[in-house]
Amino acid sequence: MANEFLNDTFFLYAVFLTILGLCLGSFCVSIAKRIYENKRLFSKHSFCFACGKTLRIYELIPLFSYLFLKAKCTQCGSKIPLLEFFGELIGGVLVWVVFLSLWSHFIEFSLFNFIFFTLFLFTLFLLSLIDYYCKAVPQILLWAAFFLAFTLAFNMDEFVYLVFFEQLGSGFLSNAFFFAGFVFLFKSILAFVKSIRTKEIQENLGDADIIILSAFAGLLGIKAAFILFCIAAFFSLPFFLLQNEKELAFLPFVFLAFIVYLVFRIFYETCF
Repeated sequence: MANEFLNDTFFLYAVFLTILGLCLGSFCVSIAKRIYENKRLFSKHSFCFACGKTLRIYELIPLFSYLFLKAKCTQCGSKIPLLEFFGELIGGVLVWVVFLSLWSHFIEFSLFNFIFFTLFLFTLFLLSLIDYYCKAVPQILLWAAFFLAFTLAFNMDEFVYLVFFEQLGSGFLSNAFFFAGFVFLFKSILAFVKSIRTKEIQENLGDADIIILSAFAGLLGIKAAFILFCIAAFFSLPFFLLQNEKELAFLPFVFLAFIVYLVFRIFYETCF
């Protein structure tokens, strides 16, 4: 009887987590598209971006509405982008990455950590979508992600040390500041070397990427941040070589590298 209760409880939690992730993923895609198309961020009803008509309830069901509607708007017949389907699917995966990170004790298991780590991951996902669409990201979301990471790794002693200019040790702030300073100098050196040949300064790494990678350095450590940077660079290399445009959105690759890193750590913590 107890086993049946536990199985039923786990099933309910699994359903809740999946629905939560799908809805958050759909929300992120919607906000990114509204920013890209200069629409109102928060309106009373969801609408079709092609015809502007209000969507019905059955058109708002994550994943299933895309499949049942055959990827077309019922009112104007315009095609629904595949990115919306994958965005919802990714949202469902992300919330499970959060849960398994806590369950494997990679992050301390608590409701507080679940909420803030979920907000952190989905803020990164939203930033990646906006960067993909616009090649730029809002500063408020960028710093929101940084301070969410800081909240997850908050240490009062470290904060006091910073205020009174004492020894920081190896906490969030010292790791984040060290990594940001190193990458900024590295970026400046690359720009200087290129300017010698081209007589024009070119930047390879944007400020947004540095801030997010610095948040990773504070949350995971400097070594992990460098690993994430290398993984992201490796993922972006084929797109950089094949894409004709000079500017490439790098933040989505940083986000992808972070998810790969988390999945690997979950597997490692669980099996070893």
